[in-house]
Amino acid sequence: MGKIQKILAVVCSAAVVTSMAATSVSAAAGYAENFDSYADTAAFNNSDEGKAWDKASGFNGGGDLVLGIDAGALTVTNDPDGGSSASILRGFDAVAADKVVVSFDMKITQDTGNSPAFVRIDSNGNVPIIQMDMLFNHYDDGSGTDEFVARLNGANGNPTIAPIELNKYYSFKFVIDFASQSFDVYMAEQGADLGTALMTAQPFKDGVSGQDVSAIEYGISGGAAQIAYLDNVAVAEEGAAPETSQEESSTPVESSEESVEESSTAPESSVEESQAESSTPVESSTSSTTSSAPATGDAGIAVAMTTLALAAGAVVLVKKVSK
Repeated sequence: MGKIQKILAVVCSAAVVTSMAATSVSAAAGYAENFDSYADTAAFNNSDEGKAWDKASGFNGGGDLVLGIDAGALTVTNDPDGGSSASILRGFDAVAADKVVVSFDMKITQDTGNSPAFVRIDSNGNVPIIQMDMLFNHYDDGSGTDEFVARLNGANGNPTIAPIELNKYYSFKFVIDFASQSFDVYMAEQGADLGTALMTAQPFKDGVSGQDVSAIEYGISGGAAQIAYLDNVAVAEEGAAPETSQEESSTPVESSEESVEESSTAPESSVEESQAESSTPVESSTSSTTSSAPATGDAGIAVAMTTLALAAGAVVLVKKVSK
């Protein structure tokens, strides 16, 4: 293969790799955290992850809400404070897809009566579309029984998902279908097979509409003296693994750089002929492939268009040089 053809191959390869990085954003968006890497609460609070949990808007934060790390889980403790609710929010790159899966493990340790510990799944910034409560149920859910339960809040009333026990972890999975504006609920004891959905086609909380998943809220209602545990949180497009997509896209970039280095060792007679016209496009393609993170949104489109333009320019270059 001639040196000009090699340059063309490198530029075209860069265009393909950069386009792959730009189009992998939807798979890379979302959130995954198991809290195992933090030795204690101080280590968590000083980490980027700890600083990313903020007071959620929509709650007055009157409760004395304290975050902590215990046995590799994120704890939230709330002391009574005049009946106020408090929650914290973890935002992330929004996952906008036909179906999005949100999963986590959770347990409660105290009987706080009608005041639940809860997880909210937010859309459109921080608009709750799903709320799951864990509490001792004194509400009339049609069962006629007061017991510890996990339930939905604000969707078709407050329907019970399943009974629970204090100090026992349960795994939850919500498969959200934005086309139908509804979701399915899976629940089992931690470590057990989630099996089939316990509830299907549930409407979003309070009749709101959603278009993505952009945050998780975690808190305690009513200023109750509760200690709740949250673990193994994951948010991603159905079938995607958000924590691996960026690593996978970096491998082809390195091989492209090696190709550029190989072409630079060609005899001077064949390289000098096209160096003046070809040096700028080749350098630009190399820099675009060594970006430390994939572009997102409009920037991703711009990167893809730029690399395609570089490939087209390389074709014109070859034609000019071959004349």
